[in-house]
Amino acid sequence: MGTFAVVFLRRAADQVAQGRNWWLEHRPAAPGLFDRELAAAVDRIAAFPGSGTSILHPAGQVRRTLLPECRYFVYYRVRPRAQRCEVIAVLHASRLT
Repeated sequence: MGTFAVVFLRRAADQVAQGRNWWLEHRPAAPGLFDRELAAAVDRIAAFPGSGTSILHPAGQVRRTLLPECRYFVYYRVRPRAQRCEVIAVLHASRLT
């Protein structure tokens, strides 16, 4: 199995932009942390699509992985035949309680 393409659906891309903007404004001591953790998560998802935790979701089979220091979750669907993963949401862990 090769590397999967990772694509961000529009809503997820908007959430990334919002998260990045919030991070830059509120975490000036570590301005690049959000982007570094997100890039590492995308690389991991591309190489190992099944590595995220499987969760029940209305959209069907969904996995999630945590950006550990930023505390954001990346939610994605694996499309094996297309060899791609679709990021459907990027949400801060505090929004999930």
